[in-house]
Amino acid sequence: MVLWTAREIAAVTSGTLEGDDFPVSGISIDTRQIDKGDLFIGLKGPKFDGNDFAEEALKKSAGVLTTKKLKDRTIVVADTMQALQDLGTAARQRSRATIFAVTGSVGKTSTKAMLAAALRAIGKTHAAEASLNNHWGVPLSLARMPKETPYGVFEIGMNHAGEITPLSKMAAPHVAVITTIAPVHIEHLGSIENIARAKAEIFAGMDANGIAVLPRDSEMFPVLLSEARTYGLQKIVTFGQNAESDVRLMAFDNGMVKAAMGEESFTFTLGVPGAHQAMNALAVLAAVKGAGLDVHAVLPVLADLTPVAGRGDQFTTGNDITVIDETHNASPIAVEAALRLLAQMKAPGRRVAALGDMLELGAEAPLYHAGLKKALEDAKVDYILTAGPLMAHLSDVLPDNKNTHFADSAALAQEIQRFLKPGDTLLVKGSRGSQMKRVIDALKALRQGEKAKAG
Repeated sequence: MVLWTAREIAAVTSGTLEGDDFPVSGISIDTRQIDKGDLFIGLKGPKFDGNDFAEEALKKSAGVLTTKKLKDRTIVVADTMQALQDLGTAARQRSRATIFAVTGSVGKTSTKAMLAAALRAIGKTHAAEASLNNHWGVPLSLARMPKETPYGVFEIGMNHAGEITPLSKMAAPHVAVITTIAPVHIEHLGSIENIARAKAEIFAGMDANGIAVLPRDSEMFPVLLSEARTYGLQKIVTFGQNAESDVRLMAFDNGMVKAAMGEESFTFTLGVPGAHQAMNALAVLAAVKGAGLDVHAVLPVLADLTPVAGRGDQFTTGNDITVIDETHNASPIAVEAALRLLAQMKAPGRRVAALGDMLELGAEAPLYHAGLKKALEDAKVDYILTAGPLMAHLSDVLPDNKNTHFADSAALAQEIQRFLKPGDTLLVKGSRGSQMKRVIDALKALRQGEKAKAG
C-alpha cells in the first residue's frame, strides 16, 4: 500500500526531493525499527540528532527526510520536526475519516486501544501506537494514517497547560473523550481545576458539530461541561455510575458488565480485568454512541481484549507467582484502581504490592504517598514493598511487619525474589521515572532462567 509519494511529502513539507520520486508505505523515526517501504524522518532531540543517522537509514528504507543533502531518495528540509508536523496536518486535511481523540489523567492509552478495537468491528480503523500522544507522537500517528481509512483514533497527552491545543487543532477530532480528571501533573498545573481546563483543550480543534464524551462521576464534570460549551460544543455524551449518565454502569462483577443507555440495559463481557477498565469500556461505548454508530456491534469485541503492556498485563513465574505489570505510570487514582484489581484477583497465596514513587505531584506529594495506606488496607494487601524517597512516606505509616522499603527500584529488583513465595500475586506499579520496570525485568529474567533449567 502506498501511503505517500515522495513528491507529495516534499510538497507539503516545503522540502526538496533529491533523486527520483519513490513510494512510501510507512513513516519511521527510529533506525532500529525501519521497514523497507518506510520513510525515515531524522528528528533532533535533546540528547541526539536523528539526522546523523540519515545515511544509515537510507540503506534499509524507501528514503529519508532530513536536513542533510544526500544524493538520492532524500527529501531535504530546513527543520525535520516542523516537517513532521506539516505532514501530520496534511494527512488530517486529506482524510475523510471520523476522528476520535482521547485524553485524561489516567486510562488514555487503554481507552484508545479499546476504542480502536471496538471500531474495527465496524470498519477499517487506524490508531496511534503505544503512547504516541505528544508534540511528535500525534503528527507521527497522523502521518501514518492511510488516506481512505474510515476511522482514526488518537491519544493526546500533556504535562503543561497549552500543550493539547495545537495537537487538537492538528487532529481536528469529531469525537473527543476525556477519561478522568485526577491530580496528575499537578506539580506543573497547580490545581485539579487547572488540570480539567488543560484536558478540555482537546475541544479546541473541534467544530460546533463535535461530540464531547465526559466522565459524569468526576467532581470536575461541571468544569468540563462548561469548557465544552465555551468551545462551542453542543452535543455532550456522558458515562459513569451517576444516574444522569447517558451510558451508565449498573454493575461489574468478575469481568461481567451490566450497563444501561436510557431505558435499555444490556450485559457484556470485558476481557481486561478491573473496575477501572469497565469505566474505560463505558467511555468507549459513549464515544461509539456519540458518533451515531451501533453500540451493540462492538460489544462482542470487548470480550477478546487483552491488557496493554505495562497497564495490567500479567505473567506467571515457574513457582506459580502471578505478576501484574502496572509499570507504565502511576498517580494516586491509578494506584488505588490497581489495588482494587489486586483485591479482586483469585490469589492462592499472599497479595503483595511493589510500589514506586508517583511523580509530578508537587508539594503535596508526601501526603499523596502516605494516603495510599487506606487503599492498601481496603485491598487487604498482605505485604508491601516500597521503593524511592517519596514512597518512604508511605513506608513510615505502614506496620514494620508488613513492609520493606528500598532506596530505589534497582535495589528492590535485586532483592525481589527473596520476598516472594509460591502462590503469591504481585502488583508492580510506579511512575515511569521511578523505573519499576526493573522489577518486572528481574522477574522475567528469573522466569527465563527457570525455563532454561527445565529445558
